[in-house]
Amino acid sequence: MVHSNAIRFVSPTPLNFDALPHSLSPFIPTSVSAKQLNYGQGEGQIQVEDCVWGIYVDFDREHAYKIQFEEGTLSLPQFIRHIELIKDAAESFFKVSFKVEIIGCWVEE
Repeated sequence: MVHSNAIRFVSPTPLNFDALPHSLSPFIPTSVSAKQLNYGQGEGQIQVEDCVWGIYVDFDREHAYKIQFEEGTLSLPQFIRHIELIKDAAESFFKVSFKVEIIGCWVEE
């Protein structure tokens, strides 16, 4: 299976996945219209304004999540703003400063 580009949030320390409240609320910005669309096993989709973002545990990189832009249209400044809003929410919950990486396509065999 081929996956498209994604943003990776990498923690400098282990993330406490057990602390997740069985929802994606740690990734949902509170300063804009945003909500969870679905959730399962620490992953799912959120809607920020009119765009859908996938939140996935990154099994290729320790202490990381992949953030996938899945639906919507954004200008580059809006895209960056959404990433910053999601990152700020996650950093507040996990009490870490995430390093942000942009990753290209990858293939699962």
